[in-house]
Amino acid sequence: ADYTATVRATDVFQRPCSDRWQLQPSPPPPSVLARLNFTIRGTGSYENCSKLVGKFFNASCDQSTCSFNDVFQPAPASKFVAFSGFYYVASFFNASNIGSDRMQFVNAVRAFCQKRYLASIGYSDSFLRWYCFDGVYVLSLLNAYGFNETNWGLLEFEDSATSANKVGWSLGYTILQSGLIPAESPLMSLSLPCS
Repeated sequence: ADYTATVRATDVFQRPCSDRWQLQPSPPPPSVLARLNFTIRGTGSYENCSKLVGKFFNASCDQSTCSFNDVFQPAPASKFVAFSGFYYVASFFNASNIGSDRMQFVNAVRAFCQKRYLASIGYSDSFLRWYCFDGVYVLSLLNAYGFNETNWGLLEFEDSATSANKVGWSLGYTILQSGLIPAESPLMSLSLPCS
């Protein structure tokens, strides 16, 4: 709460992510954007932030369960290793331990978002100012993947996928090799005898 920052308009409107949104009204031309700044003020409202972030995850599709962007997502049924960014955010909120539940994570994020910004010390400012959003985003993303109060125990937060040998060599090799498969098969020319 009570966080303010000045952001250049070009940092908002001339980014790859904002290009895909059809903004209404259209943003001003680049020559005007270069001269504009916005003052952003964090309100600390977990509920409002959750609603806005939730709009990024469209969970409508023709299947029984979807994650987002109209993609079928089966309900989680086995262990899921949430690593890297998931881990660091969950760890910041003391929610990365086995046995932590979803509501502990939600309550920790909500309490942090409501804190006065200057009262939060002990972390680098470049990370600290994002933790309210990061917490909401991680919770929203895990929700989109189908994690809720009943299956939250399937989640394991790890600092890296290999820290506890959760991802085996065969999966790593498969992921590596799948990147080498061409998107389209090369055309083959066959000579057939005329009859």
